[in-house]
Amino acid sequence: MAAQAQAQTIVVGSKGFTELERAALHYAELFKQGEHSVDKDEVYTDLARQFSDEEVIELGVFCAGVDGVGKSVKSLNVLSGGKRASSIPSSRPTERRSQRNKLN
Repeated sequence: MAAQAQAQTIVVGSKGFTELERAALHYAELFKQGEHSVDKDEVYTDLARQFSDEEVIELGVFCAGVDGVGKSVKSLNVLSGGKRASSIPSSRPTERRSQRNKLN
């Protein structure tokens, strides 16, 4: 958690990002924490200062897509570089089902 707080401080305090980019990154951080973090009026009030309604929707859909892909990749045990974890014999769902059926 300390690394996440440090990364957030770097983003918020960075002169390398515009206000618009910092607002989008802040929303992405909240989105990753879960719906309890983004389901607040103040989150969308803050976004409305920087983005149109259409852009807020696009940002939310983009965050959902990235988060969903990340969860899917994690569930398949895919590591960076297209490699898979060696502790799992297969990352393909059909082979995983087959292995599970053998155990039952």
